[in-house]
Amino acid sequence: MSNEPEQNVLVPQEYIDDEKGKMNTLEFCINLMKGIAGTGSLALPFAFSQVGIICGIILFVVVCGMMILATWQLVQLNKEIIEDHPNDYKEIMTNNTYAELVYKALGSVGYWIYYVCSLITLYGSNIGSMVVMTDFLEAIPIGSNRKLRRVISQVILTLLCILLCLLKDPKMLVAVSSLGLYAIAAGFLAMIIFGFIEYPFKFEVSDLWPRSISAFLQNFGIIVYCMGFILFLLTQYKYLRRDCKKTVVRSTGISISLMAVLYSVVGILIALIYKNGPHGVQGNILQSLPDGTWLAIPVNLLMVITVIGGFPLWMEPVNEMVEGHWGPCTKGKYFITNPVYIVFRIVEIVCISLVAYFVPFFEDILSVVGNFSDVITTFMFPAVMHLWVFRKVNTWGIKLMDWATLIFSTFIMVVCTTLSMKSLIEQLMHKA
Repeated sequence: MSNEPEQNVLVPQEYIDDEKGKMNTLEFCINLMKGIAGTGSLALPFAFSQVGIICGIILFVVVCGMMILATWQLVQLNKEIIEDHPNDYKEIMTNNTYAELVYKALGSVGYWIYYVCSLITLYGSNIGSMVVMTDFLEAIPIGSNRKLRRVISQVILTLLCILLCLLKDPKMLVAVSSLGLYAIAAGFLAMIIFGFIEYPFKFEVSDLWPRSISAFLQNFGIIVYCMGFILFLLTQYKYLRRDCKKTVVRSTGISISLMAVLYSVVGILIALIYKNGPHGVQGNILQSLPDGTWLAIPVNLLMVITVIGGFPLWMEPVNEMVEGHWGPCTKGKYFITNPVYIVFRIVEIVCISLVAYFVPFFEDILSVVGNFSDVITTFMFPAVMHLWVFRKVNTWGIKLMDWATLIFSTFIMVVCTTLSMKSLIEQLMHKA
């Protein structure tokens, strides 16, 4: 046995202070999975019914692979630009790490293109969330005036969303995110059991393939959207402990792969079951439940819990970008305390709620957002920045992978967005 005195390793106090309150890998993955497990899941059975089982699974594999690649690209860019060589790039006042990367890598033109596209994606996502949450509560049979019920539901949801968006940081949302994951699992399980009991399960060969080329291209964006997390990835990464950052690409890959498998199983099962129901497979799958069924009440409430937990996760990157121009955010024990920030967040959520009230087309909003701005910010920007920043050091194999991502994403964005916009315009004209 050695008689040498034990040596204590001194850890700098500033390191300890900096790590306080930060997330571990599990908490990071929970927030990530909850951000993914949102409104997009409700449109997945419809997407599978349109694109077919085989093409739907292939799309999930492709999208997951591209998401993991984008995660690796952004983590590499963050290390190079923010952590290792911060003085080699131009400065910008923003609280959003992704926006900062774009500005430093691509300049002001790239920054403003990213700024607009990310706002379209993030606001579009939460408009869709507000629409579908209101649909849930409106479907609960309380009172005879359906229109009044929708207005009251939307007011209550708006107040709850404001409260969640005033919390001081993402770690405060871990409990809400965990509850949301349990809620979505319980809701879908209840729908599957109910469907098996009520409707005959009938598989046909036609279920394997897309209904049409147009249906395939138009619904590609739903799968991109429902797996989307890239816009808030670096926001969550910023609150991750340093020792956990080393494995962030692996933990992210495991998280989204697990979600993709669960989404595929649930989406396929529900699409096959409810195609024989009285309403068929609807864009919001809860609308496929038969009118007046008792199951609608608990399932709708569970889905509200699920979706509302993702609302502040998608608002955080918006707030970082816009509020970064107004100086540092002051924080209390639970909530932010900066009056300008508070007023801005209240106003933006009220505006989101108003737009959601007047444009209540859930699946079309998701399709347009997923095909256009989400593809640009999720796949195209990471690929372009990775090509440019590492142009002198990357191998030809990595450059080829970046170029393949960029070309495929551009094709998807142009073709699929055109079809999705056409569908949304037709819906608006029909409403008018």
